[in-house]
Amino acid sequence: MFGQLPQLEFDGQKLAQSMAIVRCIARKAKLDGATDEEFYASEMLLELSVECYDALKAAFVHEKMGVPTDKVDELKAMLKTLFGHMERLVDASRGTAGDLATVASCVVCEEFNLDELLTDAPKVKAYYEAEKATRDELF
Repeated sequence: MFGQLPQLEFDGQKLAQSMAIVRCIARKAKLDGATDEEFYASEMLLELSVECYDALKAAFVHEKMGVPTDKVDELKAMLKTLFGHMERLVDASRGTAGDLATVASCVVCEEFNLDELLTDAPKVKAYYEAEKATRDELF
């Protein structure tokens, strides 16, 4: 659509932009929350996941480019803060797109000492570990 990836053709529509695709699939699969409160929480978790990915991308680039350790540590602290925010919103029993995006955020942060990043987010960690166990069984 915009000459970029990701792109998805869905119900005869061409979709671009990763979060637009996530939201469209979530809506079709009814993973966007059964109530307004669940929808709001899911949306906030999706946006926190975007912030997490952006911080992770910056930390990864800085670390690979040899940027001073304090800058990488600052970004890791930001990731820890974002997981703390996710902790207040995540609900594994709900299984909305936002809840699942929280798990995806954990997966992409595995390289940056995930245990340390999740010290203040025990619900997020438990949800991630349960999903990881399921993935390990399947693959």
